[in-house]
Amino acid sequence: AANYTGAELLVEAKGDITTQTIRTNGGAITLSAGANISTGNLFSNSYSSSGTAENGGAITLSAGANINTESLSSNSFSLTSGTAGNGGAITLSAGANINTAGDLDSS
Repeated sequence: AANYTGAELLVEAKGDITTQTIRTNGGAITLSAGANISTGNLFSNSYSSSGTAENGGAITLSAGANINTESLSSNSFSLTSGTAGNGGAITLSAGANINTAGDLDSS
């Protein structure tokens, strides 16, 4: 069985954070900005081609102003057979508006 678990990603900024799609393969994603956060899709999914998958990584976004995102996915799944782990927590905290243009999935 092949399990894929990625590294954690931590980005901190006094101003804005702007990203495109990020994939960590099970590693946590943490973005902390003094102003705005704008992202594409964020995927901290954990998966296994067969067998037991690890837990999905947590996604945490904290902004002093607005958060604008596409889909956020921290789920866990096994592609063919086996057992999925737990989905990672998704936490959004903003001083102003939070807008998600896509799905939130922590299954």
